Amino acid sequence: MSNCFVLEDVRVEYELDKKNTFAAIEKLNLTIAKGERVALIGASGCGKSSLLKILSGLKAPQSGKIYYNDEPLKGVQKSIVLMRQNTCLLPWKKVEKNIALPLILQKCPKKEALAEAKAMMEKMNIAKEWGKYPLQLSGGQQQRAALARALLVEPQVLLLDEPFSALDAFNREAMQDLLCDVWQKRALTYVLVTHSIEEAVYLGEKIIVMTNGGKIYQTVKNELNFNENCRTGDEFYAACRRLRKTLEEAQA
Repeated sequence: MSNCFVLEDVRVEYELDKKNTFAAIEKLNLTIAKGERVALIGASGCGKSSLLKILSGLKAPQSGKIYYNDEPLKGVQKSIVLMRQNTCLLPWKKVEKNIALPLILQKCPKKEALAEAKAMMEKMNIAKEWGKYPLQLSGGQQQRAALARALLVEPQVLLLDEPFSALDAFNREAMQDLLCDVWQKRALTYVLVTHSIEEAVYLGEKIIVMTNGGKIYQTVKNELNFNENCRTGDEFYAACRRLRKTLEEAQA
C-alpha cells in the first residue's frame, strides 16, 4: 500500500507574544497510507487539531518535512478537504448554494454546480431540504450538508475535526455510518479527530493516541470490521475498554 502522508520530525509552533512561542507539536514522525482510516484521540491541547491544520496545508510547520503522495506538501491542495466541528455553512445562502459553493469558486457554471449539488443532496438524503436556509435544518441535516459540500469536489483526503460532536447520539451514529459508507464507495483516506472512545474504535482502523507536545503515545491497530451492528458486540466493548486504559496511561 502506497503512502498518502509522511511526516518527518515535524514541529509546529504558535506565537504567544512577541518574545514567546508555544510548541503544539514536537518532532512528530507519522505515516498514513492511502485509503487508511485514522482516528486521533487524546486530551485537549495535545496537538490533534494542529496536526489536521498542517495536513490540510493551512499551516506550515516551523521545521521538519511533510510529504503528500510522495511530494513535498506545499500549501492547500484541492484533493484535501478539511471538515470542522462548525459546519461553516453560510446562513444567508440556501443549502443548495452552500453545497455548490466549492464548484462555483472553481469557476464551474452555476447551473452545472447546482445540478451537482442536487445530486449530492439526494445521496445524503437531504434533497427535501432544497430551498431552505441552514438555520432551518436540524443539526444532523446541517452536518449532512457540510459533508455533501466536502465530497462535492471528490477529495482524495478528508480531514475531520470533531465534526459530529455536537449531535445527539442517534444522529451522531447515523453520520458515522454515512462516513463509513462514503469510505467504502470512494476508498478515500480520512483522518478524524475525536474525544469519543467509541467513535475512535468504530471509525479508526489505526487509532493514534496523542499526548502533550503532539507526541504519539501509542498507535493502536484496530482489527474490528465496522458495520452498524458491531457497536453492540462484546469485541467492540472490549476494544473500547482497552483504548480507555491506554488513554488513562497516556494522561498519567
